Amino acid sequence: IAVLKCLGATTRQIIAAYLAQAVLLGIAGCALGLILAWAAMRSLPRLLGDLLPAGGWTARLTPSAAVQGVAIGLLVALLFSLVPLLDVRRVKPSLLLRDTGEGSGGRDWVRWAALAALVAALVGIASWQAASLRVGLAVSGGLAAVTLVLQAAGAALVRLLRPLASSRHVALRHAVLRLTRPGNQTRAVLLAVGLGTFFIVGVRSLQANLLREFSLAIDTTAADMFLIDVQP
Repeated sequence: IAVLKCLGATTRQIIAAYLAQAVLLGIAGCALGLILAWAAMRSLPRLLGDLLPAGGWTARLTPSAAVQGVAIGLLVALLFSLVPLLDVRRVKPSLLLRDTGEGSGGRDWVRWAALAALVAALVGIASWQAASLRVGLAVSGGLAAVTLVLQAAGAALVRLLRPLASSRHVALRHAVLRLTRPGNQTRAVLLAVGLGTFFIVGVRSLQANLLREFSLAIDTTAADMFLIDVQP
């Protein structure tokens, strides 16, 4: 970014260029998701075979679901790229060869407004998908709590590793210095890994809970075979 500013690019041009790249990546991701969804729908009848009900059952991708998925994907890509790109305004050409990781003093109201828009959009998406504002707020609050816990855990891990920077082992010392240097992305990477693990564990727990609920709902004396629509 400092190189681009040295070459004459303005802050607005740089932000617009990177936002355009984020939108293009979002479009590519949405297109890939639609292709995979269409392929999965076409493959279900052949993969499941006799498990599907007879009578011409077909799986298809509805236009409304496709438009909804693309809209959510582009909105999330745009909002999550906008907030980090606002830091471009504080990058000076003098930082071309020296990155101190120092920020400007005072409150950045534009950044706070972007964060507020991001939070409002996430709450809106969650409420829209759940068809309930209360559920959307609960999901957003839980996600915010998990994010804060992961941020605190990342900060604690970095603080615990700092004493190892004076280690006699060269490889260990340089590794710790790279993790704790100013402007590093250690906490961001830890947050991304933690959120990914949280979602995977959450989906797995949801599956286990649903299976347990179904198994408990079936009485031990229930019949193991049902005949439906028996013609005389």
